[in-house]
Parts: sequence; C-alpha cells; structure tokens
Amino acid sequence: MSGKGEMFSEKSVERLFNSIENRYSGKFKRPKDDDAETRRIWTKALNGYTVEEVRNALNIHVVQDAWPPTIADFVRICKEERERKTESERLTKKNVCYIAERAINTSYPAISLEEFHKAKRAFEKRCYEAENPAKAALRLERYMRTLADETSPIEAIEGAEI
Repeated sequence: MSGKGEMFSEKSVERLFNSIENRYSGKFKRPKDDDAETRRIWTKALNGYTVEEVRNALNIHVVQDAWPPTIADFVRICKEERERKTESERLTKKNVCYIAERAINTSYPAISLEEFHKAKRAFEKRCYEAENPAKAALRLERYMRTLADETSPIEAIEGAEI
C-alpha cells in the first residue's frame, strides 16, 4: 500500500489483499479476480480511512491474531486508532497551551494582558509548526527564560530555534 494521506480506494484493496496474503501465507483465501462484489464490499467498508490507517490496522492485527483479519477487524482497529490519535492530539494542544502560559507568566510577569495573549498565540503557533509540538514548547520555554531580561516575549519566540 502507498501514500500517507491517500484515501482507501478500489486500487488499495488489491494491495491490501497482497499484504494480507504475504503476512498470513496459507491462511488467507484471496477473492477470485472476477469477484468484484467482495472487492466493492471491502472498499466501501474501509472508505473514509487512509491507506496509512488501514496499513497500521493490519500491522496491529498481525501482532494480536494468528488468523487473517475480517472487514470488521479492520474497521474496529481503524476506529480505535483514530480515536487514540485524536485524544493524543487533544492532550498535546492542552500541554502546549499550559506550557505557553507558564513560560510567559514566569519569564515576563509584568506584561499587559494584551501582550500576554499576543505572545501566547505566537508561542502556540511556533510550537504547532514543529514536528513534535510538546517538545518544541519545552525548548521554547527554556529559551524564553534565558532571554527574559533582554527581549520582549514576541522577540524571544520569533528568535528561538526549536
């Protein structure tokens, strides 16, 4: 199966069947080439998930079960993984927000409320541009502490290498 953001499609079904066949050799009965209905059912069931999500579901299933997955297995695992990812992203945003507030309040306690909100937005924006927002927030917080007496919060945020 291919690309990260590519949505699951009819082409993906064949690649999926190949992957299942390779991982469960002798245990997976591949649909015949003229069985378009089975391919349509699999495509419809997995529609809305990305190729990457389906690939991850197969990898998870391989570790959990010695027998090939059913459509229901794929849908369940894809749904659980999407929910887990959403919760992780929510927690990351909450952590970045908290770290931003702590960094600004600690390093620049005398700034106005308007400056605080402007700095917080800039801080969060910089962090979300990074590959790992939570790590970026911690690095930026440390950097801001070293410059608190020398620059404004915005200058510190914009000048940081995170």
